[in-house]
Amino acid sequence: MRRGVIPLSLAVILAAITATTSFATAPGKNGAIAFRRYFDRNQSHGAIFVINPDGTGLRQVTQTPNQVVDDQPDWSSDGATLVFASNRDKVGRSKKFIYSAIFTVAADGSGLTRLSVECPSPAPEGKGCPYDYLPSFAADGGKVLFGRAPGMVMTMDSDGQNSHAVVNGTSDGLRTGYTVTDAQLSPDGRRLLFVRDNRGALKPKEGKAVYVASKQGKGARRVTPWNLGGGDNPDWSPDGKWILFRSNEELAAQVQIYVIRPDGSGLKQLTHFEKGTIVTSSSFSPDGKWIVYGASGVAGQADLYVMRADGTGVRQLTHTRFWESAPDWGSSR
Repeated sequence: MRRGVIPLSLAVILAAITATTSFATAPGKNGAIAFRRYFDRNQSHGAIFVINPDGTGLRQVTQTPNQVVDDQPDWSSDGATLVFASNRDKVGRSKKFIYSAIFTVAADGSGLTRLSVECPSPAPEGKGCPYDYLPSFAADGGKVLFGRAPGMVMTMDSDGQNSHAVVNGTSDGLRTGYTVTDAQLSPDGRRLLFVRDNRGALKPKEGKAVYVASKQGKGARRVTPWNLGGGDNPDWSPDGKWILFRSNEELAAQVQIYVIRPDGSGLKQLTHFEKGTIVTSSSFSPDGKWIVYGASGVAGQADLYVMRADGTGVRQLTHTRFWESAPDWGSSR
């Protein structure tokens, strides 16, 4: 959750993107699960943690001061590096603008590296500072996909060079159009999925759905039905045969987790949560047999759970008073 005074057009768009997450699961042997833990109920302070699938080995990877959130972690295919979004460079700047950039860090917490372009200095109101969010590695580790406000899909080399737009939205947040976010390349690198979010008077009004296109962003077609408002971490299965997504709480009495084939067939509801259950983002395991997700837990906060890929065998992974979500399941080296 971002704080501060936001221009209205940007605020409308960011209301939809700051709660979502997008990750890529590379095929391989199951390793550690990365996630974001909020330290306060205002969700203004958070860091990246990892934990083993059996609940052991909990470890904090990034260190953050108050008012800083390291968010939306995504593993490289070899399980050696995490890419994530953070407002850490906002410290010392004006509180009248929001800010997010993309960083990488080694699994042991070393080698913190900024990938997003540097802001001009001084930039007291954030002028010239792009808002980059929702990063994910390509399966080969050579590219990083991410969102850039006000609603486009970007790609750059894993060292931060050669950034450019892949898919552009058509809305400024007030007029008719749409934004695009939550981008992720398929495990074979040939297809791109993203979430389209309708704005203004575009029909269906406030519609949200998962789309699949070529890796260049061409030939996009809608995969999920509008009535589910699909999104919030649409994740490819490691074999590329399924897309995991969450329904939108604004369109249904209770959010659920689903899978669907990339051609729009085979829709399956995996969960049957009772009304009032918190449900956050989810990720396939590298072997494709399990799913990790966030849901209601201790003290009314989100904890992490794992279940089989068919929705059975649910097991609670974390039991804390903190809000823990945005999980990504990494490979074991």
